Amino acid sequence: MWKDYSVNYLKKNKSTAVSIMVAVLVASMFISFLCTLFYNMRIDDMERIKADEGDWQVRITAALSDDEIKIIENFANVDKVIQSESIEVYFIKPSDIYEDMPLIAEKLNINSDDIEYHSSLLQKQFIYSKENGEQPMPIELLYGAIILMMCASLIMIIKNAFSFSMNTRIRQLGILQSVGATPKQLRAVMVQEALVLSIPSVVAGIAAGVGLDALFIKYANTFTSQIGLQGAKLHYHIVLFIATFAVTMLTVLVSIWLPARKLSKSESIELVKGQTIKKVKRIRKYKLFSKLFGVEGELARKSIYVRRKEFRTATICLMLSFFVLSIFLNFMTISEISTSKSYWNRYENVWDIMVEVKGESPDDKILNKIRKTENISSAQLYKTMNFQTVLTETDLSDELIENGGYKTMNTNAKQNDNGDYVINAPVLILDDYSFEQYCAENNIVNRKDNYPNSVVVNKIGKVLYYDSDDSESIPFIKVDDDFSLNLLMQSDSEKVNVIGYSQNVPQIRKDFDKYSLLQIMSESSYNTLTDVGSADTFYININTNADDNLAETENEIKQILGDKFNYTIENRVDAYDTNVQMYGGYKSIITMICAILACIGISNVFANTLGYMQQRKREFAEYQSIGVTPKSTAKILSIEALVIGVKPILLSIPFNILFILLTTSDNGITLSEFLQNAPILPTIIFAIIMLLAIALSYYISGKKILNANIADVLKDDAIK
Repeated sequence: MWKDYSVNYLKKNKSTAVSIMVAVLVASMFISFLCTLFYNMRIDDMERIKADEGDWQVRITAALSDDEIKIIENFANVDKVIQSESIEVYFIKPSDIYEDMPLIAEKLNINSDDIEYHSSLLQKQFIYSKENGEQPMPIELLYGAIILMMCASLIMIIKNAFSFSMNTRIRQLGILQSVGATPKQLRAVMVQEALVLSIPSVVAGIAAGVGLDALFIKYANTFTSQIGLQGAKLHYHIVLFIATFAVTMLTVLVSIWLPARKLSKSESIELVKGQTIKKVKRIRKYKLFSKLFGVEGELARKSIYVRRKEFRTATICLMLSFFVLSIFLNFMTISEISTSKSYWNRYENVWDIMVEVKGESPDDKILNKIRKTENISSAQLYKTMNFQTVLTETDLSDELIENGGYKTMNTNAKQNDNGDYVINAPVLILDDYSFEQYCAENNIVNRKDNYPNSVVVNKIGKVLYYDSDDSESIPFIKVDDDFSLNLLMQSDSEKVNVIGYSQNVPQIRKDFDKYSLLQIMSESSYNTLTDVGSADTFYININTNADDNLAETENEIKQILGDKFNYTIENRVDAYDTNVQMYGGYKSIITMICAILACIGISNVFANTLGYMQQRKREFAEYQSIGVTPKSTAKILSIEALVIGVKPILLSIPFNILFILLTTSDNGITLSEFLQNAPILPTIIFAIIMLLAIALSYYISGKKILNANIADVLKDDAIK
């Protein structure tokens, strides 16, 4: 049956076979592109984590003997053990880490607090700790949802291609069934035909998808190279090919099965007569379209209603593509405005060059050389340490109590068993020279003794940063010349004498939480504390007299620091340009992904308008037989195209408005500020491209319909 019927049919109907192969190729290409893209994003994340944090899986901080380490090495699932500052354990099957490591800990009496799992890396391998309630990240669920949505959309596109092929041979299938072919045999024939056409297309589509990813990564690397970041590489694996092939073939098989099952269940006489399509019993009235566009408008709207199931995929894909793009562009615009307000504008006069030093910090000699460099007006070395302190109600200022107290202002306030407040008390440590300058600017006398002393930034109510507005801030604690704070250390607490109070944060590029009690200390004073640990990251905040020479000044600082220090350096102008380029890169990448979603929707429109051409020819031939002119026919088709294109855009607008209202208010941005920077032009361009693509599909369809011979179309040689 296969040789005598299917092979002969495929040879004589090459255009139908080609349309199926093209539909499958496009579908497999999109699926391959997304699968490969998400796989590469995951691999790049893993590589970044390994570069920043190491590739260890479990870290033991407790001291272990050589015998105990030997026991770990001999554990069945342990691959290797590396001793460095801590003990790093690598497993053969990482998926069993959360079951095997507790067994090792129990055998060696290792406290759970001394075991650290590299959860950020393990989660990228889809390994989660049930005990800690870990679960897939929202972004990973989003990736899965996009793939499923893509498959569902492509099922409809491929289904339309197969449906068109099967509908052209309904009478043949009916005759086969009438002479003894069973529904199972008919389904088998149709599935065999589809597989023969699909498998080469799937392989070619997967290869094309990988090629698109290679081009995409190359394009993305043009942005990363501009901002000095390492470019991504294309990663691929045989398992990824197998998974992509399996997903694509499953999509194809579902697409085949749906129309094949429907046709195989139809009665022989229905197939011979070509009466497999159910007529819509009741069609809604569209009075608004009649008033706006006349009878052509109502006919167009009713035609879309009759074929609403066929266009459902197109509507969903087009709406999602436009919605995702517009939401993302709006989000990026709000983010840019917020970043400008809270970062670039806030710190515009605070820093020109920033040096981040890890490990050993520069001494006073190096700092003095930097300060004496031409065009440099100031240079402050600082580091931050996070501590907590305890305050009682009597320590709070009168103004804070009048405003309802600390708990009213900070609803998440922590209290100890005595009811006292446990307050975050970060310490900003300045080099001695900068601390002297800070005290002088705030009329505070520095106590140069061997006791830890600090200056308290005494305000609450606004984020603490240099030159912050004090109009909405009030004093945090009472001013007391003999006041001291107890900093909670790792194992104990230590008293710090408060030598002064200020409303000013030093001129550095950093802000602090509005509910924290910020302290400023000199490096010498901080070093008198015990049991505090040491920060391994230092910053040099540098101001200059001229923005034009920042690159030259940056090079001079590099020469002063030499190769002795492990540091990174950036200047404000280059950092701003980098930020702009990164935002531009993000927008381009998301626009490309949204364009792919739009292509799926547009492909569905093409599949419907061109795939059901014969039915539409008969429909419009009947219209023309009762007096509808070619001009009216063109108007009907134009209105259909307009409705199909505009509907997804209109559906996404309310969600965009709601998103804008919520996010602008949350970020302290006025609606007028947003509207001045709203991404109207790129959104309109994307919408126009969508509409033009849909218009093109209807133009091709309309041209064939108008050129058709009415008499030939209306001939009906079906058995009556």
